[in-house]
Amino acid sequence: MKSVLNTAGLSQNQVTVGICLTVLGVGMITLPREVFTAAGIASGWVSVLITGALAIGVTFLLVTLNNRYPGATYFEYNRLIVGTWAGGIITFLTTIYYLAFAAFEARAMAELIQMFILDRTPVSFTILIFIGTAVYLVLGGLSAVFRLFELYFPAIIFFTLLIMILSANQFEVNHLRPFFEGFTPIVKGLSASILSFVGIEIILYVQAHMKNPNQVKKAVVYGIAIPTFMYTLIVIMVGGIMGVGETKTLVYPLMELAKSIEIRNFFFERFETFFIPLWILSIFTTMSVVVYLAALGMKKVFHIKRETAVFTVIPIIYILAMTPKDINEMFTMGIWIGYSMILFGIVIPLLLLLISLIRRQRQ
Repeated sequence: MKSVLNTAGLSQNQVTVGICLTVLGVGMITLPREVFTAAGIASGWVSVLITGALAIGVTFLLVTLNNRYPGATYFEYNRLIVGTWAGGIITFLTTIYYLAFAAFEARAMAELIQMFILDRTPVSFTILIFIGTAVYLVLGGLSAVFRLFELYFPAIIFFTLLIMILSANQFEVNHLRPFFEGFTPIVKGLSASILSFVGIEIILYVQAHMKNPNQVKKAVVYGIAIPTFMYTLIVIMVGGIMGVGETKTLVYPLMELAKSIEIRNFFFERFETFFIPLWILSIFTTMSVVVYLAALGMKKVFHIKRETAVFTVIPIIYILAMTPKDINEMFTMGIWIGYSMILFGIVIPLLLLLISLIRRQRQ
């Protein structure tokens, strides 16, 4: 195995899939509840579309920042913009964000497994298994992570769409009426939708490793457009089948939708268990990328060996993952991580872009 954290050149398709699967994490199975709770009406799905468009625009600005420092990642060029000390502080705080992000994904996977598969298995044990698996994958470098993503990306998309198709006969358009009740509810729904697009900022780190950086904008558009389409479709289908009121009360709305599917004379009765492994993979993809970024940040901040950085994150992520006392505290943790993404993944990089433009600085 090559030295950890090493990367080979990434293709446009790999970056597209990487962005897509990083965004499609826990949000895929919880977004309908969050959007309808925030918006309060059935037209909350419009908030998802608007958020997707905004995400593409913001990511284009991040690409503009990257283009000013070709071949360097965010952790490397932030010090060129604001100095060694300030850049070091930014890298340190961003690393803490990624450690908490990885912990949330690990805890979410463990809670999902305990609720639907292994109800007697301790959450702590499941978390350790997933952290260990993610670390093993990260040891192969970013290219290994993205190659694995390419392997099961089609399966995740295909089977999620299959759920939509098999449950379409239960869809009632009246559950989504009226289609428009003003802009205020849609704006409220944006706050919930934004949290499900956490991860778009990975372009700050992967663009430097692309074989052809000129294709980065195409990768960004496809990488965000696919999750936007999937999210919108899921919200519409869950709302049209379950109804807005009922969806607000469901912990994992998409899982409940899968459980409602009935196929006569089919040998597989518990249809939802067929899709659980795929949803776990979807969460695992997000976690793997975030573990990589956390290890990369540890390496840059403390100037330690790559292997040391990777293994150092294990106990930290585990402790953070075990911090929430129950599933409600876990979701609260997820909300704060979403707001942290706005700060560390959008606001600070855009401020650095502004400073770089004012100083007319580029590498």
